[in-house]
Amino acid sequence: DRTAYVGNVTANITEETLHALFSHCGTITQVRISGDPTYNARFAFVEFADQRSNNDPDRVSRTIHIAGVDQQVTEQHLAQYFSVCGE
Repeated sequence: DRTAYVGNVTANITEETLHALFSHCGTITQVRISGDPTYNARFAFVEFADQRSNNDPDRVSRTIHIAGVDQQVTEQHLAQYFSVCGE
C-alpha cells in the first residue's frame, strides 16, 4: 500500500471529501482523519491500493507538507505555484 499524508485538514473536511479529492490518483483503500474534530488543524492519511494505480507511478510518490496556507488559496493557485517543481 501507498499512504499520502494530508495536513491542515479543517473541521469541515470529511473522509468522503478527501476520498473524492484524491480518487483521481488511484484506487483508495482507506481515508483516516486524525486529531480533535473541534480543532481546525487536523491531519489525515489516504491509503492507495497500488503504487502504480492510474498508470502513473510517480503521481503520489512524494510527500509535501504545506502548513499555514490561507483558506482563500485555491487548488489552482497551489498548482500554478508548484508547477516549477514538476507535475
